[in-house]
Amino acid sequence: MHIEDNLRWVESGGGPLILIDSDLALEWGGLSGNSGSPESLSDYERACSIDDYLGLLGVQKGVALVLGDEPMRTSVKRLEQDDVMIVRWVWSPNETQIIESLPLALESADWLETALTIKHSSETFVIFDSAEQFSEVSNLLEFPFSPGLSRISTLEFKPNDSIFLVLHRIKGIASVEHSGPLSDQR
Repeated sequence: MHIEDNLRWVESGGGPLILIDSDLALEWGGLSGNSGSPESLSDYERACSIDDYLGLLGVQKGVALVLGDEPMRTSVKRLEQDDVMIVRWVWSPNETQIIESLPLALESADWLETALTIKHSSETFVIFDSAEQFSEVSNLLEFPFSPGLSRISTLEFKPNDSIFLVLHRIKGIASVEHSGPLSDQR
């Protein structure tokens, strides 16, 4: 598999990033709004409450995937149709070493299947700073992905002492029936 010579990156102002179905993105309220949750917290405050690498938050009739823990530069690498790798840069001397290490990550047997699945209806996902309302986003990643149900796996990838990446693989699941907007199957 060929890995591009460079990746496009998105960063936050200090809080988590979110990955969301583009049809739901306009509902995201950021710092100043609430996307329909019965809680009085802003969407950004709800995103900040996720204390793991990943978490799901309800947004109207769908979900946002919060890329939690620390704010990390983040990119997307398309592997196949409906199979992408979210690349989160914890530390590395440079982007070139990250790109050169990605084929090794794909071969790793240490990928952990999470209990999270995402059901989405549009043909595009977007990733942006959870503090912003989508209509005001200045820096985002956008990538195509077929509607349906997707499963998520995670890898803490440290190929040597100078590189540490947190990787998430989102892969479409063929012909799976699912009735709700999200699932947390354990």
